[in-house]
Amino acid sequence: MIIGRTAAAALVAGLMPAACADPGSAPPPSARPSSAHASVPPGCAFAGARVQWSAYTKRPLLTQVTLFRLTDDPASRTGTELLDEPVAPSISEVDAPAAWVPGLARSLSKETGDKVHAGPARLKDGGYGTVSRTPDDATIPESVLYVGVQAVSAGFVVDCAVPVRGTFHSWTSMDYGTVHCGSFEPPSDPLGRLARAYCPRTPSARPRSVPSLRLPTAAG
Repeated sequence: MIIGRTAAAALVAGLMPAACADPGSAPPPSARPSSAHASVPPGCAFAGARVQWSAYTKRPLLTQVTLFRLTDDPASRTGTELLDEPVAPSISEVDAPAAWVPGLARSLSKETGDKVHAGPARLKDGGYGTVSRTPDDATIPESVLYVGVQAVSAGFVVDCAVPVRGTFHSWTSMDYGTVHCGSFEPPSDPLGRLARAYCPRTPSARPRSVPSLRLPTAAG
């Protein structure tokens, strides 16, 4: 079944308050900031200060995964929630004011050439998704609807009289889709590959075709 732009967004919106962690990983940096925080020294203002960046890293990060089965009623728009970890920009290692977040996002955007967001990841209305289809392996009817972001983290130094060091965590893009657990081929996109790990089962391998035997014919 194909969900239109509004219906798909409504489905996901009903499943998530916002739009992070792949199976078996620790919670995202925004959820687990460092417990050892420095303080911003008096008189250190972000506005007008020079910012230096280092250790820029990006990675795909799931924020929500919901399990569906072909037997589920599509009209109910319900499934089994397996993951729901919203992500929002944050600063770790220093107790910087929240007002620094937009400035750090703008500065890191200029540094990397990517649009680094200053607000929480929320799914917008748009695109299409599929909830169910005939699987390659009919014994595996499950599918998972996923939402995720491209997470970004970077170390920074704000040049005040006493330099302020920390790490900024945010995201650059957001996407969602469906992984059909009964498909022989794994998804091609990184978020889809992470989501497939939430399938309760997947086909071991595509069945190999057996070549037909051709019997020799008697010479005429």
